[in-house]
Amino acid sequence: MNTYTDITHGKKSNFVIKTPGDHVFYFRDKSADLSFTIAHSDAKLYVFGLYKGKNKDKFTLITRQKHTVPGAQSHIVIKGIFDDASSFSYEGMIHLHKKATKTDAALESRNLIISENARVSAKPQLEILPADVRCTHAATISHLSQEHINTLQMRGISEQDAKDLLIAGFAQDLIIQLTTKAPNAIASSQ
Repeated sequence: MNTYTDITHGKKSNFVIKTPGDHVFYFRDKSADLSFTIAHSDAKLYVFGLYKGKNKDKFTLITRQKHTVPGAQSHIVIKGIFDDASSFSYEGMIHLHKKATKTDAALESRNLIISENARVSAKPQLEILPADVRCTHAATISHLSQEHINTLQMRGISEQDAKDLLIAGFAQDLIIQLTTKAPNAIASSQ
C-alpha cells in the first residue's frame, strides 16, 4: 500500500505508519512540530519539505522519526532558500527504539542563504539504541557561490539569470526525489 499526503495546510502533526509500502508526505513553507512513528517492518517513510523565505518570513520546524520495529526505512529531506530578512530554525531527531534493528534512516537539511540578512539554524540529532542499523544525518547552510555565478557569466548569462539558475538547481533535486516517489505530488499541490 502506497500513500501520498500533502500536509502543507493540515493541522495533524502526529503520524503513525502501521502498514507496509511507501508513505510519502510533502509540504511547503510550513512551521510545525511533526512526529512520524514507523511501526511496520515493511514500511518506507519519505518526507519532503521545501521552503522559500522572503521579506520577514519566519519558519520553525521540528521533525521526529521514531522507529519502533526492525527493518523499516525513513528519509526526511528539507530544503530551503532564504532571502531578505527571512529566517528558518530546524531541529530533526531520529530515534531508534532498542527493537529497531536493521533500520535504515536518514535526515537531511540543506539550506541556501541568498541575502546577508537571512538567518538559518539547523540541528539534526540521532538517538540510536540498537546496533546493526544504518542511520545518517546532514545539515548544510551555504551561500550562492560567486565562482559558479562567474562561470555562468563567462558563458554569456547575466548575473541575475545566473543566480536564478543556481537557485532553481538547488531546489530541483528535492523536486525530482519527490516526483519519483509521488509522481502526481507537484501537480496536485499547485
